[in-house]
Amino acid sequence: MMSKKRIVPDELDPATRHAVNKRLTLNILIQGAASESFFDVHPSVHYDLNLLDKRFVPYYRTIGRGTNLTYWRGLLLLVTGRPFKFWNSLSSPGNVFYRHRFLRRHGKQLAISAKQHVLDRCVENGLPMSGIQNEVCMHALLTRLIRLEAPNYYFLEQLAKRVCTETFEIAPEKLNASITFSPEFGTVRQPKTRRGRMLLHLMGGWSGVERRGDELIVIAKAIFWPMLVHELIKGTMELICLHGLNDLPESEFEKVMDYTEHVEYEVPMMQIGPEIYRRFVSVLPSGLSLAQCVMKIAQLDPIDLEEFMFEMVEAPNRATDMLRAI
Repeated sequence: MMSKKRIVPDELDPATRHAVNKRLTLNILIQGAASESFFDVHPSVHYDLNLLDKRFVPYYRTIGRGTNLTYWRGLLLLVTGRPFKFWNSLSSPGNVFYRHRFLRRHGKQLAISAKQHVLDRCVENGLPMSGIQNEVCMHALLTRLIRLEAPNYYFLEQLAKRVCTETFEIAPEKLNASITFSPEFGTVRQPKTRRGRMLLHLMGGWSGVERRGDELIVIAKAIFWPMLVHELIKGTMELICLHGLNDLPESEFEKVMDYTEHVEYEVPMMQIGPEIYRRFVSVLPSGLSLAQCVMKIAQLDPIDLEEFMFEMVEAPNRATDMLRAI
Protein backbone atom coordinates (compact mmCIF):
# COMPACT_ATOMS: atom_id res chain seq x y z
CA MET A 1 0.00 0.00 0.00
CA MET A 2 1.36 3.41 -0.96
CA SER A 3 1.75 5.87 1.90
CA LYS A 4 -0.04 9.18 1.54
CA LYS A 5 2.00 12.36 1.47
CA ARG A 6 1.74 14.23 4.74
CA ILE A 7 -0.14 17.50 4.23
CA VAL A 8 1.55 20.37 6.04
CA PRO A 9 -0.96 23.07 6.99
CA ASP A 10 -0.08 26.60 5.93
CA GLU A 11 0.51 28.96 8.84
CA LEU A 12 -0.61 31.89 6.68
CA ASP A 13 -4.16 32.66 5.58
CA PRO A 14 -4.73 32.44 1.79
CA ALA A 15 -4.68 36.21 1.18
CA THR A 16 -1.37 36.66 3.01
CA ARG A 17 0.14 33.62 1.27
CA HIS A 18 -0.79 35.09 -2.14
CA ALA A 19 0.82 38.41 -1.14
CA VAL A 20 3.96 36.58 0.03
CA ASN A 21 4.18 34.68 -3.27
CA LYS A 22 3.70 37.89 -5.23
CA ARG A 23 6.53 39.56 -3.33
CA LEU A 24 8.79 36.53 -3.88
CA THR A 25 8.04 36.68 -7.61
CA LEU A 26 8.83 40.39 -7.77
CA ASN A 27 12.01 39.87 -5.73
CA ILE A 28 13.19 37.25 -8.21
CA LEU A 29 12.59 39.65 -11.11
CA ILE A 30 14.41 42.41 -9.21
CA GLN A 31 17.39 40.17 -8.50
CA GLY A 32 17.26 38.83 -12.05
CA ALA A 33 17.38 42.28 -13.64
CA ALA A 34 20.30 43.26 -11.42
CA SER A 35 22.24 40.03 -12.02
CA GLU A 36 21.62 40.18 -15.78
CA SER A 37 23.21 43.65 -15.84
CA PHE A 38 26.31 42.06 -14.30
CA PHE A 39 26.84 39.65 -17.22
CA ASP A 40 28.04 42.29 -19.63
CA VAL A 41 28.79 45.98 -20.03
CA HIS A 42 25.96 48.13 -21.39
CA PRO A 43 26.93 49.03 -25.00
CA SER A 44 26.16 52.73 -24.52
CA VAL A 45 29.10 53.22 -22.15
CA HIS A 46 31.77 51.19 -24.00
CA TYR A 47 33.16 54.30 -25.68
CA ASP A 48 33.44 56.27 -22.44
CA LEU A 49 34.97 53.36 -20.55
CA ASN A 50 37.54 52.94 -23.32
CA LEU A 51 38.44 56.61 -23.01
CA LEU A 52 39.19 56.04 -19.32
CA ASP A 53 41.11 52.81 -19.89
CA LYS A 54 40.78 50.18 -22.61
CA ARG A 55 41.07 47.41 -20.00
CA PHE A 56 37.79 48.29 -18.31
CA VAL A 57 35.35 46.65 -20.76
CA PRO A 58 37.11 43.26 -21.04
CA TYR A 59 37.84 43.23 -17.29
CA TYR A 60 34.22 44.02 -16.42
CA ARG A 61 32.88 41.42 -18.84
CA THR A 62 35.18 38.77 -17.39
CA ILE A 63 34.45 39.53 -13.76
CA GLY A 64 30.71 39.74 -14.41
CA ARG A 65 30.57 36.28 -15.90
CA GLY A 66 33.03 34.75 -13.46
CA THR A 67 31.17 36.16 -10.47
CA ASN A 68 27.91 34.67 -11.71
CA LEU A 69 29.67 31.31 -11.92
CA THR A 70 30.42 31.49 -8.17
CA TYR A 71 26.69 31.05 -7.48
CA TRP A 72 26.94 27.60 -9.06
CA ARG A 73 30.53 26.54 -8.38
CA GLY A 74 33.01 27.73 -5.79
CA LEU A 75 33.62 28.51 -2.14
CA LEU A 76 30.28 30.30 -1.71
CA LEU A 77 28.59 26.90 -1.82
CA LEU A 78 30.29 26.03 1.49
CA VAL A 79 27.91 28.62 2.98
CA THR A 80 24.82 28.23 0.80
CA GLY A 81 24.94 24.50 0.02
CA ARG A 82 24.82 22.75 -3.36
CA PRO A 83 22.48 24.57 -5.78
CA PHE A 84 20.56 21.52 -6.96
CA LYS A 85 20.10 20.22 -3.45
CA PHE A 86 17.92 23.32 -3.12
CA TRP A 87 16.25 23.14 -6.54
CA ASN A 88 15.53 19.41 -6.15
CA SER A 89 13.75 20.05 -2.84
CA LEU A 90 10.99 22.36 -4.10
CA SER A 91 8.36 19.81 -3.03
CA SER A 92 9.74 19.76 0.52
CA PRO A 93 7.90 21.90 3.12
CA GLY A 94 11.27 23.25 4.29
CA ASN A 95 11.98 24.95 0.96
CA VAL A 96 11.15 28.67 0.86
CA PHE A 97 9.40 28.19 -2.51
CA TYR A 98 7.38 25.14 -1.39
CA ARG A 99 4.06 27.02 -1.61
CA HIS A 100 4.99 29.01 -4.72
CA ARG A 101 3.09 27.17 -7.49
CA PHE A 102 5.05 28.65 -10.40
CA LEU A 103 8.44 27.77 -8.95
CA ARG A 104 7.35 24.33 -7.81
CA ARG A 105 6.39 23.54 -11.41
CA HIS A 106 9.17 25.32 -13.30
CA GLY A 107 11.90 26.19 -10.79
CA LYS A 108 14.21 23.25 -11.37
CA GLN A 109 14.12 23.45 -15.18
CA LEU A 110 14.66 27.20 -15.08
CA ALA A 111 17.63 26.67 -12.74
CA ILE A 112 19.12 24.16 -15.22
CA SER A 113 18.75 26.70 -18.04
CA ALA A 114 20.18 29.49 -15.87
CA LYS A 115 23.26 27.47 -14.98
CA GLN A 116 23.87 26.51 -18.61
CA HIS A 117 23.66 30.16 -19.66
CA VAL A 118 26.37 31.06 -17.12
CA LEU A 119 28.59 28.17 -18.21
CA ASP A 120 28.23 29.14 -21.88
CA ARG A 121 29.17 32.78 -21.18
CA CYS A 122 32.21 31.68 -19.14
CA VAL A 123 33.36 29.38 -21.95
CA GLU A 124 33.08 32.34 -24.36
CA ASN A 125 35.42 34.26 -22.05
CA GLY A 126 37.84 31.37 -21.66
CA LEU A 127 37.30 31.29 -17.90
CA PRO A 128 38.24 28.21 -15.85
CA MET A 129 35.26 26.00 -15.14
CA SER A 130 36.68 24.75 -11.83
CA GLY A 131 35.12 26.68 -8.95
CA ILE A 132 38.42 27.10 -7.07
CA GLN A 133 40.37 28.15 -10.17
CA ASN A 134 37.62 30.64 -11.01
CA GLU A 135 37.75 32.08 -7.47
CA VAL A 136 41.52 32.61 -7.77
CA CYS A 137 41.08 34.24 -11.19
CA MET A 138 38.29 36.54 -9.91
CA HIS A 139 40.29 37.58 -6.84
CA ALA A 140 43.33 38.51 -8.94
CA LEU A 141 41.19 40.42 -11.45
CA LEU A 142 39.29 42.30 -8.74
CA THR A 143 42.57 43.37 -7.16
CA ARG A 144 43.68 44.86 -10.49
CA LEU A 145 40.28 46.47 -11.06
CA ILE A 146 40.22 48.19 -7.68
CA ARG A 147 43.56 49.85 -8.44
CA LEU A 148 42.41 50.78 -11.95
CA GLU A 149 39.14 52.30 -10.75
CA ALA A 150 40.55 54.36 -7.87
CA PRO A 151 41.36 57.54 -9.87
CA ASN A 152 38.10 57.32 -11.86
CA TYR A 153 35.37 56.94 -9.21
CA TYR A 154 33.43 60.08 -10.13
CA PHE A 155 33.30 59.27 -13.86
CA LEU A 156 32.43 55.63 -13.21
CA GLU A 157 29.59 56.64 -10.87
CA GLN A 158 28.15 58.92 -13.58
CA LEU A 159 28.41 56.14 -16.17
CA ALA A 160 26.61 53.71 -13.83
CA LYS A 161 23.79 56.23 -13.46
CA ARG A 162 23.61 56.59 -17.23
CA VAL A 163 23.21 52.82 -17.68
CA CYS A 164 20.31 52.83 -15.24
CA THR A 165 18.75 55.95 -16.78
CA GLU A 166 18.84 54.43 -20.26
CA THR A 167 17.48 51.09 -19.04
CA PHE A 168 14.49 52.46 -17.14
CA GLU A 169 14.11 56.06 -18.39
CA ILE A 170 14.50 57.26 -14.80
CA ALA A 171 15.71 60.81 -14.15
CA PRO A 172 19.39 60.81 -13.12
CA GLU A 173 18.65 63.13 -10.19
CA LYS A 174 16.66 60.27 -8.64
CA LEU A 175 19.82 58.16 -8.50
CA ASN A 176 22.53 58.38 -5.86
CA ALA A 177 25.50 56.13 -6.69
CA SER A 178 28.86 55.70 -5.00
CA ILE A 179 31.81 53.33 -5.20
CA THR A 180 32.93 52.76 -1.64
CA PHE A 181 34.43 50.13 0.62
CA SER A 182 31.68 50.86 3.18
CA PRO A 183 28.61 49.96 1.10
CA GLU A 184 26.17 49.33 3.95
CA PHE A 185 22.92 51.23 3.55
CA GLY A 186 19.79 51.70 5.65
CA THR A 187 18.42 49.42 8.33
CA VAL A 188 19.33 45.84 7.48
CA ARG A 189 16.92 43.07 8.46
CA GLN A 190 19.09 40.91 10.69
CA PRO A 191 19.46 37.29 9.56
CA LYS A 192 17.91 34.59 11.72
CA THR A 193 20.36 31.86 10.73
CA ARG A 194 24.12 31.35 10.86
CA ARG A 195 24.12 31.03 7.06
CA GLY A 196 22.45 34.41 6.76
CA ARG A 197 24.91 36.06 9.12
CA MET A 198 27.82 34.69 7.09
CA LEU A 199 26.28 35.90 3.83
CA LEU A 200 25.72 39.36 5.29
CA HIS A 201 29.49 39.76 5.74
CA LEU A 202 30.11 38.81 2.08
CA MET A 203 27.96 41.57 0.59
CA GLY A 204 29.88 43.86 -1.78
CA GLY A 205 26.98 46.19 -2.52
CA TRP A 206 23.73 47.54 -1.12
CA SER A 207 20.81 49.48 -2.49
CA GLY A 208 17.41 50.72 -1.48
CA VAL A 209 14.84 53.47 -1.78
CA GLU A 210 14.98 56.50 0.49
CA ARG A 211 12.49 59.34 0.89
CA ARG A 212 13.99 62.82 0.65
CA GLY A 213 11.30 65.42 1.09
CA ASP A 214 8.59 64.58 -1.43
CA GLU A 215 10.94 62.52 -3.60
CA LEU A 216 11.85 58.83 -3.55
CA ILE A 217 15.55 58.39 -4.33
CA VAL A 218 17.43 55.21 -5.26
CA ILE A 219 20.59 54.81 -3.19
CA ALA A 220 23.25 52.40 -4.45
CA LYS A 221 26.68 51.68 -2.98
CA ALA A 222 29.22 49.07 -4.07
CA ILE A 223 32.92 48.28 -3.94
CA PHE A 224 33.43 48.32 -7.72
CA TRP A 225 31.65 49.45 -10.90
CA PRO A 226 29.77 46.36 -12.17
CA MET A 227 28.41 45.83 -8.67
CA LEU A 228 27.35 49.48 -8.57
CA VAL A 229 25.37 49.04 -11.81
CA HIS A 230 23.88 45.86 -10.31
CA GLU A 231 22.74 47.77 -7.20
CA LEU A 232 21.37 50.74 -9.17
CA ILE A 233 19.29 48.41 -11.35
CA LYS A 234 18.14 46.52 -8.27
CA GLY A 235 17.18 49.71 -6.42
CA THR A 236 15.32 51.11 -9.44
CA MET A 237 13.40 47.86 -9.91
CA GLU A 238 12.53 48.04 -6.20
CA LEU A 239 11.28 51.61 -6.66
CA ILE A 240 9.02 50.54 -9.56
CA CYS A 241 7.78 47.45 -7.69
CA LEU A 242 6.81 49.49 -4.61
CA HIS A 243 3.49 49.88 -6.41
CA GLY A 244 2.98 46.14 -6.04
CA LEU A 245 2.03 45.95 -2.36
CA ASN A 246 1.04 49.54 -1.57
CA ASP A 247 -2.62 48.55 -1.10
CA LEU A 248 -1.82 46.35 1.91
CA PRO A 249 -2.44 47.61 5.46
CA GLU A 250 0.84 48.44 7.21
CA SER A 251 0.64 45.47 9.59
CA GLU A 252 0.00 43.07 6.68
CA PHE A 253 2.78 44.65 4.64
CA GLU A 254 5.26 44.10 7.50
CA LYS A 255 4.12 40.50 7.83
CA VAL A 256 4.72 39.87 4.13
CA MET A 257 8.14 41.51 4.26
CA ASP A 258 9.10 39.46 7.31
CA TYR A 259 8.42 36.30 5.30
CA THR A 260 10.20 37.37 2.14
CA GLU A 261 13.13 39.71 2.88
CA HIS A 262 15.96 37.48 4.02
CA VAL A 263 19.55 37.50 2.83
CA GLU A 264 19.46 33.67 2.73
CA TYR A 265 17.01 33.85 -0.18
CA GLU A 266 19.22 36.07 -2.34
CA VAL A 267 21.54 33.35 -3.70
CA PRO A 268 18.79 31.08 -5.12
CA MET A 269 17.09 34.20 -6.48
CA MET A 270 20.32 35.29 -8.17
CA GLN A 271 20.77 31.78 -9.56
CA ILE A 272 17.37 31.62 -11.23
CA GLY A 273 16.52 35.33 -11.51
CA PRO A 274 18.46 36.16 -14.70
CA GLU A 275 16.77 33.33 -16.61
CA ILE A 276 13.32 34.47 -15.50
CA TYR A 277 14.17 38.10 -16.27
CA ARG A 278 15.41 37.21 -19.78
CA ARG A 279 12.13 35.43 -20.43
CA PHE A 280 10.21 38.43 -19.12
CA VAL A 281 12.08 40.81 -21.44
CA SER A 282 11.46 38.44 -24.37
CA VAL A 283 7.66 38.78 -24.03
CA LEU A 284 7.53 42.58 -23.76
CA PRO A 285 5.18 44.06 -26.38
CA SER A 286 6.56 46.67 -28.74
CA GLY A 287 5.68 50.24 -27.88
CA LEU A 288 5.90 49.77 -24.12
CA SER A 289 8.99 50.61 -22.11
CA LEU A 290 10.61 48.17 -19.71
CA ALA A 291 9.66 50.38 -16.75
CA GLN A 292 6.00 50.48 -17.87
CA CYS A 293 5.85 46.70 -18.15
CA VAL A 294 7.49 46.13 -14.76
CA MET A 295 5.00 48.52 -13.18
CA LYS A 296 2.09 46.80 -14.91
CA ILE A 297 2.95 43.36 -13.57
CA ALA A 298 3.82 44.76 -10.12
CA GLN A 299 0.28 46.13 -9.89
CA LEU A 300 -1.37 42.85 -10.87
CA ASP A 301 -3.46 40.88 -8.41
CA PRO A 302 -1.29 38.01 -7.03
CA ILE A 303 -3.30 35.35 -8.88
CA ASP A 304 -3.11 37.30 -12.15
CA LEU A 305 0.64 37.71 -11.70
CA GLU A 306 0.96 33.98 -11.13
CA GLU A 307 -1.03 33.32 -14.31
CA PHE A 308 1.22 35.70 -16.24
CA MET A 309 4.34 33.88 -14.99
CA PHE A 310 2.95 30.51 -16.12
CA GLU A 311 2.10 31.94 -19.55
CA MET A 312 5.54 33.56 -19.83
CA VAL A 313 7.15 30.11 -19.67
CA GLU A 314 4.46 27.91 -21.21
CA ALA A 315 2.91 30.21 -23.85
CA PRO A 316 5.03 33.36 -24.38
CA ASN A 317 2.73 34.80 -27.04
CA ARG A 318 -0.17 34.75 -24.61
CA ALA A 319 2.02 36.47 -22.00
CA THR A 320 2.73 39.24 -24.51
CA ASP A 321 -1.01 39.58 -25.15
CA MET A 322 -1.67 39.76 -21.42
CA LEU A 323 0.82 42.60 -21.01
CA ARG A 324 -0.65 44.45 -23.97
CA ALA A 325 -4.17 44.11 -22.52
CA ILE A 326 -3.39 45.26 -18.97
